[in-house]
Amino acid sequence: SDPEVARAAEALEAAARQPEQFDTVLTNLTAALRERLSTLETDQRAAEFITGTWARVLAYVSQHPEIDPKPYLDAIPELIWSVQINLDAGERGALMRLLPKLAARVREGVSLIRMPEAASRSVLDSLMEMHTQVLRATPDPLQYSMRLGSLVQHFSGLKLTNGDDTVAALRAPGVSVERVRASLRQFQVKAHTWADGDIGMLTSSDAKWLAGMLAGTAIEWWSEQQRYVRAALMWVDEAKSFYLFRVDPSGCEEGEPNLLIYSSISLIRALREGSVGLLEPAPIFERAIESLLRKDEAQPLEDVA
Repeated sequence: SDPEVARAAEALEAAARQPEQFDTVLTNLTAALRERLSTLETDQRAAEFITGTWARVLAYVSQHPEIDPKPYLDAIPELIWSVQINLDAGERGALMRLLPKLAARVREGVSLIRMPEAASRSVLDSLMEMHTQVLRATPDPLQYSMRLGSLVQHFSGLKLTNGDDTVAALRAPGVSVERVRASLRQFQVKAHTWADGDIGMLTSSDAKWLAGMLAGTAIEWWSEQQRYVRAALMWVDEAKSFYLFRVDPSGCEEGEPNLLIYSSISLIRALREGSVGLLEPAPIFERAIESLLRKDEAQPLEDVA
């Protein structure tokens, strides 16, 4: 019944309606990569690159059948293997032979998606920094290092089309951030928006956690004023990929949006880091009882009967 919430929900539904094929493929690939990376210990910078930049490269390749996808898929386990500190002497020799080919493949990939020159240079500099650290480090013989063959096997089931069966229940958003924000502008909705598929890992257990986020759930949200304010979950889309909250008016500054929009991935991350916290386990039922009790106290007994 809240017109502002209804308009925001309509904007999110419009954004998710008939998503572009690229958006769908990118969503599935990103979720699949996150699921696989969640079981590995690797440099976080490498994980960010794979789930961010390289996922877009793979999505682009999937839309162009004239491009052989194998070299771009092989680059994933090669990159993870190449940033391990505890490579022995033989592996370091193999790394020296691999690096020129891997660097060339990364350059080709970022050029395919027409990444701006400054961003492309930043990506390549970050990779060079990681590999320099590996080559300068003193290996610890007591520390385990993953074998390249095992990593290749770990990522062998990754698909570029038709999604990934292992992450079917993860409910990652099926629409790009740009599409969401454009739809919000079109419907003239002002909201604090965390709709991006960031570096947080959305696993199967995370999906079960989100299943408890029902309309009416009360939360505390760490606001931009560096304090916690109360908010309530007003709406969840059918695919359970977007969560719309309304902030308590007392927690908003004048002119500040009082709506919060989280994607499933960004909400999990916020719950983990503490910028969003749950307040009540069964808010709708409890509030209904409280409301009835207040009404009963205010009315004569015969009127209640």
